[in-house]
Amino acid sequence: MDLETYTAGDVWVSEISFIVTKTKRPIDPTVVVFEYSVGGGTTVSHTYGVGSSITKTSLGYYQVKTDTTGFATTMTGMVTVNFVWASSGDGQAIKQGAIRVKPPFVVPTFH
Repeated sequence: MDLETYTAGDVWVSEISFIVTKTKRPIDPTVVVFEYSVGGGTTVSHTYGVGSSITKTSLGYYQVKTDTTGFATTMTGMVTVNFVWASSGDGQAIKQGAIRVKPPFVVPTFH
């Protein structure tokens, strides 16, 4: 599977929808969490409504915008960012995924 690739410094937008299987209607879960880890490092966690960058765009639809500056450098090369959306209570679900982030293009300077 090919992963979406971003350049460090891009804003990565991750979205999710919570839909009741039987009715095909959107639902707002009791708790919505988004977590990601860059290159297997520390996990960064956001919980909707608790001072996080998760926004609700409409009933059952959420997104988070993440600045990828510093995710990859010329020293680290391309990195994989693993992420998970999870919800509990009404609309309990989990969705995992990954993206890649490559270092920014650096223009060499000659003196």
